[in-house]
Amino acid sequence: MILDKQNQLSDSQAFTVDAVSTNTIDCGNPTPKNDIGGGEPMCIAVNVEVAATGGGAYEFQAIQSANADLSSPDILASVFPAEATLAAGYTFAVPIPQGSVTKRYVGLKFNNVSGTTGVTVSAHLIPVSHFQNSKPYAKNYTITV
Repeated sequence: MILDKQNQLSDSQAFTVDAVSTNTIDCGNPTPKNDIGGGEPMCIAVNVEVAATGGGAYEFQAIQSANADLSSPDILASVFPAEATLAAGYTFAVPIPQGSVTKRYVGLKFNNVSGTTGVTVSAHLIPVSHFQNSKPYAKNYTITV
Protein backbone atom coordinates (compact mmCIF):
# COMPACT_ATOMS: atom_id res chain seq x y z
CA MET A 1 0.00 0.00 0.00
CA ILE A 2 1.44 3.37 -1.03
CA LEU A 3 0.63 6.13 1.44
CA ASP A 4 1.03 9.83 0.69
CA LYS A 5 1.28 12.48 3.43
CA GLN A 6 -0.83 14.80 1.25
CA ASN A 7 -3.65 12.24 1.31
CA GLN A 8 -3.48 11.62 5.06
CA LEU A 9 -6.72 12.24 6.90
CA SER A 10 -5.67 11.09 10.38
CA ASP A 11 -2.20 10.59 11.87
CA SER A 12 -2.37 8.50 15.05
CA GLN A 13 -5.66 10.20 15.87
CA ALA A 14 -7.31 8.96 19.05
CA PHE A 15 -11.08 8.74 18.65
CA THR A 16 -13.02 8.43 21.91
CA VAL A 17 -16.16 10.38 21.02
CA ASP A 18 -17.84 11.18 17.71
CA ALA A 19 -15.35 13.23 15.69
CA VAL A 20 -14.03 13.93 12.19
CA SER A 21 -10.53 13.42 10.85
CA THR A 22 -7.89 16.02 11.65
CA ASN A 23 -7.25 16.63 7.95
CA THR A 24 -9.44 16.85 4.87
CA ILE A 25 -8.92 16.32 1.16
CA ASP A 26 -9.66 19.54 -0.71
CA CYS A 27 -11.15 18.65 -4.09
CA GLY A 28 -10.97 22.26 -5.20
CA ASN A 29 -13.68 24.52 -6.45
CA PRO A 30 -16.89 22.51 -6.74
CA THR A 31 -17.56 23.99 -10.19
CA PRO A 32 -15.92 22.32 -11.97
CA LYS A 33 -15.25 19.73 -9.29
CA ASN A 34 -12.45 17.23 -9.23
CA ASP A 35 -14.01 13.80 -9.58
CA ILE A 36 -12.44 11.60 -6.89
CA GLY A 37 -12.63 8.01 -8.05
CA GLY A 38 -14.02 8.87 -11.48
CA GLY A 39 -11.34 6.76 -13.15
CA GLU A 40 -10.13 4.41 -10.44
CA PRO A 41 -12.25 3.59 -7.36
CA MET A 42 -10.96 5.19 -4.16
CA CYS A 43 -11.24 4.31 -0.49
CA ILE A 44 -10.10 5.51 2.90
CA ALA A 45 -7.60 3.01 4.28
CA VAL A 46 -7.80 2.94 8.08
CA ASN A 47 -4.97 1.42 10.11
CA VAL A 48 -5.59 0.67 13.79
CA GLU A 49 -2.65 1.78 15.94
CA VAL A 50 -4.11 1.35 19.43
CA ALA A 51 -6.75 -1.34 19.80
CA ALA A 52 -10.35 -0.61 20.71
CA THR A 53 -11.39 -1.77 24.16
CA GLY A 54 -14.40 -1.38 26.39
CA GLY A 55 -17.01 -3.53 24.69
CA GLY A 56 -18.43 -1.14 22.14
CA ALA A 57 -19.65 -0.69 18.62
CA TYR A 58 -17.90 1.71 16.28
CA GLU A 59 -18.72 3.23 12.89
CA PHE A 60 -16.33 4.78 10.37
CA GLN A 61 -17.79 6.95 7.62
CA ALA A 62 -16.40 8.41 4.42
CA ILE A 63 -17.95 11.88 4.35
CA GLN A 64 -18.04 15.00 2.20
CA SER A 65 -18.81 18.59 3.11
CA ALA A 66 -18.87 22.07 1.63
CA ASN A 67 -16.90 23.18 4.71
CA ALA A 68 -13.21 22.59 5.51
CA ASP A 69 -14.09 21.60 9.10
CA LEU A 70 -16.38 18.86 7.68
CA SER A 71 -19.44 20.33 9.39
CA SER A 72 -22.86 19.38 7.99
CA PRO A 73 -21.42 16.34 6.18
CA ASP A 74 -23.03 13.95 3.73
CA ILE A 75 -22.25 10.28 4.35
CA LEU A 76 -20.73 8.57 1.30
CA ALA A 77 -20.27 5.12 2.90
CA SER A 78 -20.11 3.49 6.35
CA VAL A 79 -18.23 0.55 7.82
CA PHE A 80 -19.00 -1.08 11.19
CA PRO A 81 -15.96 -3.19 12.12
CA ALA A 82 -16.42 -5.53 15.07
CA GLU A 83 -14.51 -4.40 18.14
CA ALA A 84 -12.69 -7.75 18.26
CA THR A 85 -11.14 -6.99 14.86
CA LEU A 86 -9.99 -3.50 15.85
CA ALA A 87 -6.66 -4.76 17.17
CA ALA A 88 -3.38 -2.91 16.64
CA GLY A 89 -2.15 -3.52 13.09
CA TYR A 90 -5.59 -4.26 11.62
CA THR A 91 -6.32 -2.36 8.40
CA PHE A 92 -9.68 -1.95 6.69
CA ALA A 93 -11.15 0.19 3.92
CA VAL A 94 -14.09 2.57 3.81
CA PRO A 95 -15.08 2.72 0.12
CA ILE A 96 -15.93 5.94 -1.68
CA PRO A 97 -18.59 5.09 -4.26
CA GLN A 98 -17.62 6.27 -7.75
CA GLY A 99 -19.32 9.47 -8.81
CA SER A 100 -20.58 10.23 -5.29
CA VAL A 101 -18.29 13.15 -4.40
CA THR A 102 -20.11 16.40 -5.17
CA LYS A 103 -18.74 18.71 -2.48
CA ARG A 104 -15.35 20.34 -1.98
CA TYR A 105 -14.01 18.48 1.09
CA VAL A 106 -13.71 14.74 1.82
CA GLY A 107 -12.83 13.24 5.18
CA LEU A 108 -13.39 10.48 7.72
CA LYS A 109 -15.91 10.51 10.56
CA PHE A 110 -15.80 8.27 13.62
CA ASN A 111 -18.95 7.43 15.57
CA ASN A 112 -18.60 5.82 18.98
CA VAL A 113 -21.94 4.03 18.78
CA SER A 114 -21.82 2.36 22.19
CA GLY A 115 -18.20 2.07 23.30
CA THR A 116 -16.80 3.13 26.62
CA THR A 117 -13.43 3.86 25.06
CA GLY A 118 -12.26 4.57 21.55
CA VAL A 119 -9.54 3.59 19.15
CA THR A 120 -6.43 5.25 17.67
CA VAL A 121 -6.07 5.15 13.89
CA SER A 122 -4.24 6.60 10.92
CA ALA A 123 -6.23 7.04 7.70
CA HIS A 124 -5.33 7.83 4.09
CA LEU A 125 -7.21 8.33 0.85
CA ILE A 126 -5.88 5.73 -1.62
CA PRO A 127 -6.97 3.85 -4.75
CA VAL A 128 -8.87 0.65 -3.93
CA SER A 129 -6.34 -1.35 -5.98
CA HIS A 130 -3.54 -0.27 -3.62
CA PHE A 131 -5.54 -1.49 -0.64
CA GLN A 132 -6.48 -4.82 -2.21
CA ASN A 133 -2.88 -5.60 -3.13
CA SER A 134 -1.38 -4.45 0.16
CA LYS A 135 0.81 -6.36 2.55
CA PRO A 136 1.50 -4.95 6.02
CA TYR A 137 5.06 -4.20 7.07
CA ALA A 138 6.45 -3.21 10.44
CA LYS A 139 6.78 0.51 11.14
CA ASN A 140 10.10 2.30 11.43
CA TYR A 141 12.21 -0.20 9.55
CA THR A 142 15.43 0.81 7.79
CA ILE A 143 16.53 -0.17 4.32
CA THR A 144 20.29 -0.24 3.86
CA VAL A 145 21.85 -0.32 0.41
